[in-house]
Amino acid sequence: MDHPIVHLRDEDVVSAKVFASRSSLLASLSLPKNSFCCEVGTSTGAFAKEILAAFDPEELHVIDIDFSRFDEGLRQNIAVSKHLGDSTKILSGFSDNYFDFIYVDADHGYDSVVSELKVIRRKIKPGAIVMFNDYTNWSLNEVQPYGVVAAVNQFVRDTNAKVIGVALSGTAHHDVALRMPAA
Repeated sequence: MDHPIVHLRDEDVVSAKVFASRSSLLASLSLPKNSFCCEVGTSTGAFAKEILAAFDPEELHVIDIDFSRFDEGLRQNIAVSKHLGDSTKILSGFSDNYFDFIYVDADHGYDSVVSELKVIRRKIKPGAIVMFNDYTNWSLNEVQPYGVVAAVNQFVRDTNAKVIGVALSGTAHHDVALRMPAA
């Protein structure tokens, strides 16, 4: 393991709920009308469809380094904008306090997640929700370590965000949703 072990505190999870799937976790969340959303690491766009259905956002930005598997049918929705390239560089191009919701499912290495979170911290509005896929220390699928837990837990401690939901996964590739402080 090439990253620190970071534990959450009881106060970080006091109102968190557990869900059977990331879909049910997503469906439990509420955003302001005409919200601005982003999915970092979209692959086929399957979860982007769920974000659209759950929130009906004003804008949904999908970011990936490869759109070869992306369902181009999503582009028929005028709210969807594709961005090809490095997530930290693309996110940096948005105004500060822009997003109401960001879903992160990109590179799962500790340094990559930390880099994304440095940018995300500036790009989300007070009270925004940030949700992470693959909240685990180890990928059974890829047989390699992940740094998502350490990076997310440190982010929670540094920002006073609160864990509001955890979605379980049969492969231990859980999701976690955080609500940022309102001010």
